[in-house]
Order: sequence, then structure tokens, then C-alpha cells
Amino acid sequence: MKDETKNTRIAQFFKTEREILVNYVRRLIDDAADRDGEDIVQDVMLNLFNMADVTIPVENLAAYVYRSIRNRVIDILRKPDRDDVS
Repeated sequence: MKDETKNTRIAQFFKTEREILVNYVRRLIDDAADRDGEDIVQDVMLNLFNMADVTIPVENLAAYVYRSIRNRVIDILRKPDRDDVS
């Protein structure tokens, strides 16, 4: 798949599913502010657009995005809070 076609497909997916993805993040993180959900979705979107290995096609884009978001949330939850450090 050409890069232009891939990027168009990804952009269309995020355009139509953005609000659903943000709500998914909010369900995963109880205390997430609105901006946190948006930031996580945008971070995953940016990483998807800049994928290092573009030779491997993503067969199921929705599954890949949801798994990426879930993994990003887990990474955030694993990080210790910087406010707690003395």
C-alpha cells in the first residue's frame, strides 16, 4: 500500500472515530482530564503516521489503534507521579 493511501486511510479513521477513541481513554483512566484523553489519542495517531516499519501492512486498523491506545494508557499508569518525588 502506498504511503499516501495509508495516510489517507489513517486520517479518515481518526476523523470519524476520534470522539469514540477519546471516550475509550476516559473509561480506561478514571481520573483523566479531557485533555489527557485527547493527548493520548493524538500521540497514538502521530506514532501511527510515523511508523518506522511501513513495509508491514496493518490489516485491521481499528484493532491496531485500540491496542496502541490501551498500551499507551498502561505506560502512563505505570509511570510514577513526578509530584510524589521529594
